[in-house]
Amino acid sequence: MARRLRHLLATCVAAGLALPSLAATEAAQPRFEPMVAADAPTVRHFTVDGLSVIFQPAPTPEQEQEQEQEQERPRPLRVYVAASAPGLAPIIIESMSYPAGNVPTYAIVRLHQDDPAPSLLVQTYSGGAHCCADYIALTPVGDALKAVSVGFFNGGPGDDIPIDRDGDGRVDIAVRDDRFLYAFAPYYASWAPPMYLNVVDGEVIDVSTRPAYSKELNDYAAQALKACGDTAEPHRNGACAVYVALKARMGQYAQSLKQVAPFINREERFFLPTGCAVDVGQNPCPEGQEVRYDRFEDALHAYLKQVNYLAPRAE
Repeated sequence: MARRLRHLLATCVAAGLALPSLAATEAAQPRFEPMVAADAPTVRHFTVDGLSVIFQPAPTPEQEQEQEQEQERPRPLRVYVAASAPGLAPIIIESMSYPAGNVPTYAIVRLHQDDPAPSLLVQTYSGGAHCCADYIALTPVGDALKAVSVGFFNGGPGDDIPIDRDGDGRVDIAVRDDRFLYAFAPYYASWAPPMYLNVVDGEVIDVSTRPAYSKELNDYAAQALKACGDTAEPHRNGACAVYVALKARMGQYAQSLKQVAPFINREERFFLPTGCAVDVGQNPCPEGQEVRYDRFEDALHAYLKQVNYLAPRAE
């Protein structure tokens, strides 16, 4: 089936034709929409603003079907996704979503006003507790459409398509920074700060520190500070940490740390992230170099440095 999809895509590209529509050319989706019907998935193909797309359901390999039956696991829905546009090399990927009844979703949006074609945004869902939407952009990079991983994010796929929030001509993808989940508190008491991403030349850039997002960040910080001050909650350190993290991004690290100091649960030792004796950036700490902290402030400082929350404010 994948070979047939490649042949159809190659034929259309070689002939300089747009992929055929099932009916009239579809309009861009205002929200993420299912690629195919969950109960009876069939091939879809259409063109939006010069971007031609095929969604073709793929069979689950027989070996995987047997394993899933033995383990009583839900069978994933696999969909081959092909995209092409004039002047750009096409691309094919495979999307897969759990559980039964869940299908990959898509939206079409031009990520930058000067892009030669729109991008196809794809979300799939892994299923399971506290996990995970896989967010991918099939987007123009140089002379080709390329798959750019935006990231894995807690919870199911979102519905709203990203928009240009700061008026710079580039679409901003609003997500949550899940790196704070479990870091200073168990899941139920963890806070995940807002994060805003751009896709630039095939790279995902965190632009959350731009002044355009200050209101959203300040609103979330105010909620976190209120939760931090709830001394009846033993795991309030999760909220305290995120309040300081957001304020640190605004250049108010020292002041915010003093604000939360009276509320920190000093008895909490289990939920303190470890550090590293050597600078490894985002890479794993080498064996024997791990540092354990006894104080909330020390652990927080090391963690904020690790996740780049103490960097200079972007303009």
